[in-house]
Amino acid sequence: MSKYIIPNPKDPAYQLMIGNPPEIIGATKSPQILLIGLHGTEHLAARVAYHLQTERQDLLKYVNYICGNPRAAASVPQQRYTNEHKHNGERGTDLNRSFNIAEKPKTYEEKRAAELLDRLLSYDYVFDLHTTTTSAGSSKRFSITTQLLNVPQIRTIIAASPMERVVVIPKSGNYMTDLVPQAMAFEFNQEYARTPKGIGEIVSTLDILVGNKKPIPKPREIFYVERPIPQTEDPGINTPNFELCKDGYYPVLLGDNSYRKDPTKPYVGWAATKKEIIVL
Repeated sequence: MSKYIIPNPKDPAYQLMIGNPPEIIGATKSPQILLIGLHGTEHLAARVAYHLQTERQDLLKYVNYICGNPRAAASVPQQRYTNEHKHNGERGTDLNRSFNIAEKPKTYEEKRAAELLDRLLSYDYVFDLHTTTTSAGSSKRFSITTQLLNVPQIRTIIAASPMERVVVIPKSGNYMTDLVPQAMAFEFNQEYARTPKGIGEIVSTLDILVGNKKPIPKPREIFYVERPIPQTEDPGINTPNFELCKDGYYPVLLGDNSYRKDPTKPYVGWAATKKEIIVL
């Protein structure tokens, strides 16, 4: 069974992984781009920020970094969100699903979301960087948006990215990308996210957005998610992501230790019922 990678204190990016410091702010040039990690157990944003600090300081003129949930990242052991494993009123909430401005914030994550929202909206582009214990498909990564693809910032990010797969999920009113239209989520297999190639794909996207390189149009597979896959309709842990399954949909984020192991989620993955190819 796959589990989230425990950060190693000897890892050069370790301090950023545990939210120390919780921010790297100092970009002055346009476009302004933010890297953010919303889950305490996912380290891609911290790794990219460390790479910029040590290898690409020129990009720090454009790029800032925020650890979205420093309290969860600093906990021992790390948690996806605060009090993740408690089963009473002390349990926190998934920060990525805590951006419901219609309700009064109660949990740490809901208060953190309210605190961050205006700052997120001030950027030209927001990279919401995630890792997953699933394969993330044959290419080991994809991007996610809750916005229609005619949103200019979303099309620009897709065109700048080397990723061939884009997942469009329905708005829930709680996702960060629901309220921040210039935000794109990136989902990487957690092992791939540790590699120079994986980190380099985010850096390459940044280089194009700031004008260091020109984008090269390519076909993109767009998967439109219609609904979650209920636990009662689990197609099996060996069902490949992004391949049409026997039940007539393309599974997304299906794996042995993804939503199956989260007691707050009544589903095992997402069902995309429509696929199209566009060139961007």
